[in-house]
Amino acid sequence: GNNGGDGFVAARLLADRGRAVTVFLLGRADALRGDAATHWRPLASFPIARVEAPGDFPADRLAAVAPDLVIDAIFGTGLARPVDGAFRDAVLAANALPCPRLAVDLPTGVDSDHGRILGCAFQAHRTVTFGMAKIGHFVHPGAACCGDVTIADIGIPRALSATAPGARLLDDGDVAAAFPPRPADACKNRFGHLLVVGGLRGKTGAGLLAATAAMRAGAGLVTLATDAASGDLLEGRCPDLMIERPFRLGPQGLGLDPDLLDAALSGKTALVVGPGLSTQAGCDALLDRLLAVDLPAVLDADALNLLAMRPAARRVAGPRRILTPHPGEAARLLATTAAAVQADRVAALEGLVAATGAVVVLKGAGT
Repeated sequence: GNNGGDGFVAARLLADRGRAVTVFLLGRADALRGDAATHWRPLASFPIARVEAPGDFPADRLAAVAPDLVIDAIFGTGLARPVDGAFRDAVLAANALPCPRLAVDLPTGVDSDHGRILGCAFQAHRTVTFGMAKIGHFVHPGAACCGDVTIADIGIPRALSATAPGARLLDDGDVAAAFPPRPADACKNRFGHLLVVGGLRGKTGAGLLAATAAMRAGAGLVTLATDAASGDLLEGRCPDLMIERPFRLGPQGLGLDPDLLDAALSGKTALVVGPGLSTQAGCDALLDRLLAVDLPAVLDADALNLLAMRPAARRVAGPRRILTPHPGEAARLLATTAAAVQADRVAALEGLVAATGAVVVLKGAGT
């Protein structure tokens, strides 16, 4: 295919620069079509060793070459089935070579749209991709096969690239844009008041982590709503943090004082619900009450576990709710396994958005 054609071009250019080049064709030359056929023919004019392997892959011949570099140009972005047979043998043989490995566009075996591994994958130290990066370069497990990714300009018009469908890769510049410089006379009251609900006895640290992280990220004021015992334990631990105690813990689970909870919610501009909340009796009623409040909310940890226990509650009111599951929590929400989530993180993410109607942040390498 076209990926093979790119490999033949690389072979020709390297040979023209005096490098010793061997090309392994996983098929028959007379079966080549399109760009691959166009760029195979000129190789005969260069001192290039060409090995046609329409059947079993000759791994011993590849090892005998003892290359200083191996270039993978087998399959690119169009692969939609597992790598098997001679192709699998070629990939495994190349991975065993003690030399740098370069992939053309995308390592063979990596799904370009999902980052899945299709059977097995070429383990590249560097990938040179064309025009724009692909999702598979940055979503694991496929991303771990790409090495350093270089984007090569091949003349695609910028206007076309800018309007093409696809995903947006968030980088430092995107994040920095969400945190513009603040005026010198700015007051903390101008930057929101967050209520963190959680940090109950036994998990007070989770509530404290969420609250202090919010302050570090720029929330003007932060209050932690927890139970009385935990509130007393945390009092003064973080001088910037305010504490409310609307909850009580007892043999029957979580109880709450409605007036104290209403007071804690008064004047708030956003919520974080779940870190250190637990799933004991009474917590599901609390979550329902908080979801009924018209405030943007991050749902994490036990808030997600409570949603997973009650499928009917998963439609959590659209983009003003942000769910932040790790793979295990995502698996519980989707009634699957963490391994299945990790095997196709993009599909898991799409499933979570469809099931909840919320913004979803699937945590992990390449969040």
